[in-house]
Amino acid sequence: MVSVVMSVYSEPIKWLEESINSILNQIYADFEFIIVCDNPENTEAQLVVKSFSNNDNRIKIIVNETNIGLTKSLNKGIAVSKGEYIARMDADDIAHPDRFSKQVDFFEKNPDISICSSDARVIDENSQLVAETRVHGHLIIEDLFKRSPLIHPTVMFRRTLLSLRSPFYNEQYKISQDYELWTFLYLNKTYFGIIKEPLIDYRISQKQISRKNQEVQIKNSSEIGRSFYLKMISQFVPNAENLKPEDQLAGLSKNMINIPSDDKRMYLELLYRQYYTVSRKHKIYVLKYFADPNGLIQRLPLRKAAYMLLSLILKNRYNKYELYI
Repeated sequence: MVSVVMSVYSEPIKWLEESINSILNQIYADFEFIIVCDNPENTEAQLVVKSFSNNDNRIKIIVNETNIGLTKSLNKGIAVSKGEYIARMDADDIAHPDRFSKQVDFFEKNPDISICSSDARVIDENSQLVAETRVHGHLIIEDLFKRSPLIHPTVMFRRTLLSLRSPFYNEQYKISQDYELWTFLYLNKTYFGIIKEPLIDYRISQKQISRKNQEVQIKNSSEIGRSFYLKMISQFVPNAENLKPEDQLAGLSKNMINIPSDDKRMYLELLYRQYYTVSRKHKIYVLKYFADPNGLIQRLPLRKAAYMLLSLILKNRYNKYELYI
């Protein structure tokens, strides 16, 4: 029913053993556990994984001949998976015993949702609790413009999503591959679900890939966020990628009253963000697209007018106004 995909590189053996045990001790037992060893020189880790597999036939081991990175390793694991659901897991995190049972139950009760994440407890290098991190479902849309809104190792998704593209993770990105995937799935009308309780202990340490390659992560996140932004605007404004920011904003403003209700939240976020990317004179230019019976907005100073206008927009009250060009 569930395929668990984990990539192992150079995590401390104690962490690796804790992580594997947390999967094998799940209340929900109908799963296969695919472990990709991505460091041929780390023979100690391979021996540990092999010892676990000797005692549990649910474990399948893939040993890469060379180090190919997390993204390609995940794709290799997914390629041999058979489960109806695919769960991510990292080799330094700890899954709570009821993680799979709650996620599978969530999918069974919500057939329209194709990807499920959860909150997490944050632990340090000594497995001490540091904090709890929460995934705010209503902020997923906003977060997609700037960062990954989901905690990668908490994610489980339906196998049906694999039909959208192959390989599933974009191998252009060795880092931030999860963020790129969420933007891709959102653009393909995938529904996200959040279980509002921690289902893993998520480890923060200096050994993590994201900490070692912070500059690359920042660069990738910026590139992914910008690409997502342009693709979203292009759904409403033709040829948006070739337009100046103020013309993108003008196009968004013109189309505002015609947006289907299902797209309103994303559309309003686009409009809000684009408004703050343009210069002062272009803010005035855009305000002229809006009118109200008393001409109040256009008589106010720019800052107050902008604040009032954006407040109205973000409260979904914009259909009281007509656009004129």
